[in-house]
Amino acid sequence: MNEVTDTLAPIEDGQRAENCFLFGPSGAGKTTVARAVVRELCHEVLDVPYACVNCWWNYTRNAVLERLSRDFVGAAVSLFASMSTLLDRVHRDFNESGVIILDEIDQLRETDLLYDLHEFRGLS
Repeated sequence: MNEVTDTLAPIEDGQRAENCFLFGPSGAGKTTVARAVVRELCHEVLDVPYACVNCWWNYTRNAVLERLSRDFVGAAVSLFASMSTLLDRVHRDFNESGVIILDEIDQLRETDLLYDLHEFRGLS
């Protein structure tokens, strides 16, 4: 937990945190640690938005962006919205900083999503 907290520490100074990868055997508590640290830091300390997307269930670029639109920036969009509509919606409504957990990222079928997310200044 301390290493994840340290990785996210730059957010306190208004900077983007480095990517953090948690790996280990099933049931080791990776998701629990990620959620607990991010919830504590983002909600109770910094008051920045955060979201957790399970890529096992949301394994396409569209599905992840739709979840982020709804859960991260609070903007509901159609399940059939185009990629550009989803990206525009999240970009428009995204503030200055935030954290996204991509749980089970190895199930993600379209890695272009990682480039999309990297374009968001302040997103960790």
